[in-house]
Amino acid sequence: MTNYINHNNYKISYSKWNTTQKSKYTLLFVHASGFHGMIWNQIITKLSDYNCLTIDLSGHGLSDNPDHDYKWNEFAFELQTLIVDLNLNNIFGIGHSLGGYAITHATNKLS
Repeated sequence: MTNYINHNNYKISYSKWNTTQKSKYTLLFVHASGFHGMIWNQIITKLSDYNCLTIDLSGHGLSDNPDHDYKWNEFAFELQTLIVDLNLNNIFGIGHSLGGYAITHATNKLS
């Protein structure tokens, strides 16, 4: 199911998977530049014991395409907004390329 958060007056799309599971861990999947959250679908179907989230970073997938410079730090701020707005704890970040960068910088700023 697709959901949205508001970040700097634009919508960021995210999807929840396996939310009925009682896992104390959430796996947060973040795509690379030029991709979207659905690239993780086949992997997530094998992880039914975990709560999983995917995100479409701005300018990708179902998220808004705001008129701003797409700097990688902005993607980290989008992840921070998602983590704070959803009150996520015990997160494991899984990222590909840009996604790995965004996870690393988002968590450094949150800790």
